[in-house]
Amino acid sequence: MRIAGVHLDAPVARQLTEILEREGHPATAARVADALSRQVTTEAPLELDDYRAILDALGRECPPTLRRLLHELLEDQRRLRRITGG
Repeated sequence: MRIAGVHLDAPVARQLTEILEREGHPATAARVADALSRQVTTEAPLELDDYRAILDALGRECPPTLRRLLHELLEDQRRLRRITGG
């Protein structure tokens, strides 16, 4: 699956769901797990709040396997702020 354009293989996606659960984002963890179980190969169907939850969780606990995802989400956030002036 992809999140923010970053390809995550199944073990890394499962690792992300575990981190999201530990960091208090069970709804986002469930959506990622659902996309994984349905073997989504395109962008995972996530909402803005899910991206915020992933940023929050990875901001506190980010293993090397998820650093690229964190980097891309932060870059997306910077671009959005630049575009919206916020």
